[in-house]
Amino acid sequence: MKKLFLFVAILIVAFSFNSCGDEFFQDRPVASNELMNPIKDFITNYFPDCTIIKADMDSELTGVTYDVDLSCGVELEFNSKGEWICVDCGINKVPDDVIPSAILTYLNEQYSELFIVHIDKNMNGYEVELNNGYELYFNKNGEYLRIDF
Repeated sequence: MKKLFLFVAILIVAFSFNSCGDEFFQDRPVASNELMNPIKDFITNYFPDCTIIKADMDSELTGVTYDVDLSCGVELEFNSKGEWICVDCGINKVPDDVIPSAILTYLNEQYSELFIVHIDKNMNGYEVELNNGYELYFNKNGEYLRIDF
């Protein structure tokens, strides 16, 4: 009987999350003047010739993130503290100052003719995409781990 009660309680909770999930886990547009200062500072410092054309706040199970699209085609993602977690420059070069120095040094030594067009930062380290499509993985300290062709 206890197992049946527990099962029913779990179902009720699951359906409750499901019914309100569409409202909670949605993108919400954010005006550029409402973005946190670290986000605005990042854009001003690294993409001074670009303007914000769209900004959304995403509420997810893992927390809040901010997606920002710039007029120059750059797509950015920030965590709830305003720290960058993704910089996607399309076919253009990610600014060197955004890239951790250990990663930049490795790339200059191993792939001097190539450049980073996309970089992701997560709790395990970094994933970078080069302009030839190679994806390289680095740990938190910027030490090379592997490559995907």
